[in-house]
Amino acid sequence: MRRAILTAMAILSLAFGSQAFPQDNAYEKLAIEEVVQKFLSGVTNYDVNVLRQAFHPDARIFYTAASGELNQLTQWEWYKRIKVPTKAPDRKNSIVSIDISGNAAMAKTESVFSDFKFTQYLSLLKIYGNWLIVNEVYSQEKMTASRTQAKPKAK
Repeated sequence: MRRAILTAMAILSLAFGSQAFPQDNAYEKLAIEEVVQKFLSGVTNYDVNVLRQAFHPDARIFYTAASGELNQLTQWEWYKRIKVPTKAPDRKNSIVSIDISGNAAMAKTESVFSDFKFTQYLSLLKIYGNWLIVNEVYSQEKMTASRTQAKPKAK
């Protein structure tokens, strides 16, 4: 009898246990999107306080200089560089993708301006139950006139 109960429990956990993962992943994705939206809001509004909510204090930002050299900034170095412009440039932000694996995730975002685009890859970890950005790697591309104009929709 005991063996039959254990067998039934095993079958039920296989049949229904895997159902929990998509729901858990959906919840985790929403939590990550919230952090990424804080990042996008912080950079758009030049708001260091919002950025601090999205980033782990030890996070780094990596990028390549025009010379091709690898550069990095700590959060504090980056925050010191953030200056609110007199007129903020128009930009369109989007979350391109989010990939989750356990307590680690990667988010790709884009910030498109009139003549250039930033593509950001954000590494996130779930630390003490909260998702935080631990590293950012970004690229900046100049936009050509054809890439900044809306393309006609195919009929």
